[in-house]
Amino acid sequence: MNKFNKIIKNEEGSMTLLWIGVLGGMMVLFLFVLNLSKVLAVKEQANTTSQQASFAATSVIYDNLSPSISSYDNYILSLNLDPLPKLLSEKIAEMESSIRSNPRYRDYSNNEISLEAMDRALTSELSGGFEPELLKNLLENALQGAVPTMISVARDTIAENKGNIDEAKIRLKDNRIYIRASNDFNATAYDKYIKGFRKKLFQESAGPEIGFLSSLSLGISDNWIPLGDEEITWEEND
Repeated sequence: MNKFNKIIKNEEGSMTLLWIGVLGGMMVLFLFVLNLSKVLAVKEQANTTSQQASFAATSVIYDNLSPSISSYDNYILSLNLDPLPKLLSEKIAEMESSIRSNPRYRDYSNNEISLEAMDRALTSELSGGFEPELLKNLLENALQGAVPTMISVARDTIAENKGNIDEAKIRLKDNRIYIRASNDFNATAYDKYIKGFRKKLFQESAGPEIGFLSSLSLGISDNWIPLGDEEITWEEND
């Protein structure tokens, strides 16, 4: 009987160890899946961070166009021509109306339609409008002065999305503003099997194409510029 009890106890001990091993393995597997899901979530967050920052910086460009468009229209009006050429603001309004009536753009937001109309009208005017050189000079002056605001807005957007500014970068290439930014991934640790660590996960996104920029000479480099620098020089010779 004692021998039988001893066997039973040994079996119970073995089963206990087996269950501990199984539970430990399940815990490791659970944490692996948990960390993997966190990686995917943080990568998506980093993509959102870079995407929103690139769109915000792009919006700054369009936000700075109104004074140039008004100055251009006022110049045309000051000539007292008869018949009066169609003003740039009128061309933009007509283009916007045309885009809104096109089923191809039914998924565009009101803001996206406005920006698309402005881009098309400016591209057309710069390539063969009433006074393209004047418009070119007006836009170049306005956009070069907007660079500090673009950088500031990009930084603020990254910070709002809990991204890292210190290693974030910006560049203007192929008429698009690109942002490379990261968010922190913190791995969940488990004993000696899975170590906890922190890693920056980077993603890169580009804003919508700004077609009329191809007609301008902004002297802006297409190299990556660190957003973490206190003073940023975004010039062609850098």
